[in-house]
Amino acid sequence: IDTSEPGLRFEDNTFDFVHIQFLCSAIPADKWPALIKEVARVCKPGGTFEITEISALMRNTGPLGDEVNSWYDGIGRARSVEYDRVWDIPNMIQDAGLAVETDYYCEFPLGEGHKEFGREGWANLFSLTRSLSPRFIATSNVTQERIDEVLVQLHDEIIEYRSYWKMGFFVGSKPC
Repeated sequence: IDTSEPGLRFEDNTFDFVHIQFLCSAIPADKWPALIKEVARVCKPGGTFEITEISALMRNTGPLGDEVNSWYDGIGRARSVEYDRVWDIPNMIQDAGLAVETDYYCEFPLGEGHKEFGREGWANLFSLTRSLSPRFIATSNVTQERIDEVLVQLHDEIIEYRSYWKMGFFVGSKPC
């Protein structure tokens, strides 16, 4: 989605099913209502849409997790992204004239304490944080040395605090 261009490049009422996912870090906060209205526009009457989102910010964190969250927040602020804006999706769906069929939230665990799923969560967090280091340095006044130091200690903290990412699943329909 090109957030600089208005609208999706499809005709009205084109799709029986529309699926979007994991855009919370890509869509500026003020563009979300327009995106949902575009989903409504391209979905056929009686059609279904599904939106899956996960916040970039960890929940249930300790001091190190709070620090990492502040780095992600710095990147978001630099791009007018508010990661938790996605939790307003059900209201945006209704405002766009669509019906909310499912509004479900769950926890995506982080760390070895949550078996395979938690290991995957930790691997994703670790690799994402490492890859975004240059942006953190540019937006959050943090050094590479501090990022490396935090990552060494963070895994133990997220196990202790049972940290997780919040995920949301939203399913709805366009009235006939």
